[in-house]
Amino acid sequence: MVQPSTIMSITAATAATGILAYAVYFDYQRRADPNFRRNLRREERRHARAEKEEAAAQSKKKRRDVQRLVEEAAGAGYPSGVNEREQFFMDQVQQGELLAADPSKTMEAGLAFYKALKVYPTPGDLISIYDKTVDKVIIRKHSPSRPTFGQARIIPLTLYVRKPAARIRRSSRDDRLR
Repeated sequence: MVQPSTIMSITAATAATGILAYAVYFDYQRRADPNFRRNLRREERRHARAEKEEAAAQSKKKRRDVQRLVEEAAGAGYPSGVNEREQFFMDQVQQGELLAADPSKTMEAGLAFYKALKVYPTPGDLISIYDKTVDKVIIRKHSPSRPTFGQARIIPLTLYVRKPAARIRRSSRDDRLR
């Protein structure tokens, strides 16, 4: 009778041999067949293009969401009295700080900080405070160039979280040298 350990070792050896044979075949095809190399490059470009399109679509969706949230906040209105504005400001800052502690609530935190900015009497001062204290993932200044304090706007964004570095693509010249 054959031992189970013998069967397992034969199965493992067969699997390892199959994987090694495929690796050798793939490497041979990659080196010897120009059509195979061309197809690999096409697939790589197609995959990179699909990733880029997906990232652009996600970015566009987040921007629409941010714009919708800002429009809703503007439509809700803000208090007009001095005491009401001060209380509203304090409530929104506190709410923003609480929400900023939870990474899944960055949009809501940014919106709370935005609402607080809208009622603050000197937005430029508050922007400089936000720059020093609030995470850049939550708040980002939108401006075409270096704004004056009156032109700067704070908009909640989660779009600019660090992305993984793009893969470096070999040039066709490098391929010809091989």
